[in-house]
Amino acid sequence: MGLTTPIVDKLTLNQRLLGEWRNYFYSKENENRSYTRSRYRVLLNYIISENKEKQTAWKIKPSVEWYFTKNVAYGERFAEFEDIL
Repeated sequence: MGLTTPIVDKLTLNQRLLGEWRNYFYSKENENRSYTRSRYRVLLNYIISENKEKQTAWKIKPSVEWYFTKNVAYGERFAEFEDIL
């Protein structure tokens, strides 16, 4: 689910709320874990320069994302990288 809010010309605020199912596979000695978590991202999208003929643009997109879990004692690892372009 996402929400885009225009602030001023060339600047928008994007928000995204996701629910995910996570699997962690450990060694044979340890128990595997599966659980759900929520993610919330806030992103500012500023267009520096835009070429409408070629449909291209230079943008700056600073963002921050929070992860919410039911049990933080699972010791989750956030080793994934996400392309937000």
